[in-house]
Amino acid sequence: MSGFERNTAFATLLLSLLLPVAVAAAPVNQLVNHPSPYLALHGSDPVAWQEWNAATIARAKRKNKLLFVSVGYFACHWCHVMQRESYKNAQIAALLNRDFIPVKVDRELNSGLDDALQTFSAQLNGVAGWPLNAFVTPEGFPAFVVLYAPPDDFRKLLSHLAERWAADPAGIRRLARQAAPPPAQPPDRAPLTAARTARAADVLDEPRYREIARGTLGFMQDELLDPGGGLYSSTSAVDAAGREGAAYLWEPDELKRRLPPEAFAAARRVWRLDAPRSFDHGYLPAEYRTPTADERRLLATAVRILRPVRQARSLPKDDKLNASLNGLALSAFTVEPFNSIRPTVCTPTACSNSC
Repeated sequence: MSGFERNTAFATLLLSLLLPVAVAAAPVNQLVNHPSPYLALHGSDPVAWQEWNAATIARAKRKNKLLFVSVGYFACHWCHVMQRESYKNAQIAALLNRDFIPVKVDRELNSGLDDALQTFSAQLNGVAGWPLNAFVTPEGFPAFVVLYAPPDDFRKLLSHLAERWAADPAGIRRLARQAAPPPAQPPDRAPLTAARTARAADVLDEPRYREIARGTLGFMQDELLDPGGGLYSSTSAVDAAGREGAAYLWEPDELKRRLPPEAFAAARRVWRLDAPRSFDHGYLPAEYRTPTADERRLLATAVRILRPVRQARSLPKDDKLNASLNGLALSAFTVEPFNSIRPTVCTPTACSNSC
C-alpha cells in the first residue's frame, strides 16, 4: 500500500469515527413529549426548538448566535397559525436552525421572561401580544421583536437579521444594550387590590362586573377543573379539527332549532345574528346590542339550554396545573362562594363563556 493510499484509508477511518459524534452534536427539537401541552405541540416541528435554560444560553454564547425566542400559549390562535405557516415550513426551519438558536417558551411557565419581552415590544413597536418573537443577543438583551408575520415576510426578516448579525454583531449588541428598558417603578396597587377583592362592582357601582366575574368563575369550574384537584391552565384556541373558536360559535339555524321562538328572537337581535358574520364557523353569543329586561330573561334561558350542548363539543385543554395560577384562582373562589358563581344575566363575557 502506497503512502497516499495509507493516508486516504486513515482519513476515511477518522471520518467514520467522527461522523456519529457530529450528528449527535447537531441540535434537535427538545420539545417532543414535553409536559407543557403547548410546547409539546411544537415537538414535531422541523425547527430545532430548545428550552429557555442555562444550557441554551451557553450554546448561544458558544456559537455566537442570536437567540430566537418565540413566546406563545395554548389558547393563542395566531400562535397556532404561525406554527402551521412558518414553523412547519422546512425552508424557514432551515434558516432558524442554521442562523439562530431557536427557543420556544410557554408564557404560563416563564411569565417573567414574557413580561420583559412584552415590555420591550411595547416600547419598540407600540404594540405587544402573542405570538411574540424576539431576537435576543447571547448576553440576554432583546435586539428586535416581531409579533405574527406571514411566512414570506418572516423568511425575509430572518435572512435580513442573520446578515446584519454576521456583518456587525458588536453594533447589534450595543444597540440592544442601549434599548434595554429601565427597571419599572412599583405600581399603585390599591386599585388592583380593590378589584381583586370580586369590590369593583360596588366601588364603581357597576353590577355587571359581578356578573362577568361569576360567569368567568363558572366557566373555570365547568371547563378547567381537574378531577384530581386544581385547575387547568387554559383551553385551546382551536377545536380538535383545528377550527378557530369553533367550540364557542353557533349557526343561526341550530340556535333556531334549539331555542324557544321568543329566546331565539332575543338572541337574533342582541347577538346580531342578522349581521354579516365575523367568524368563519358561526356567530359568537355576546351583547352587541343592549338587551331589554325581557330579553335578558330570555337570553338567560338560552344560556341554560345551550351550555350543555357546548360542553359536549371537542375543546382540547392545556392540562398543566400551574401553582401560581391556581393560587390566584383559589383567592377568587374564596371571595365568591361556589354556589353563587352562575351569572343571572347574559353579559358579553358571561354569554360567550357560558354558551
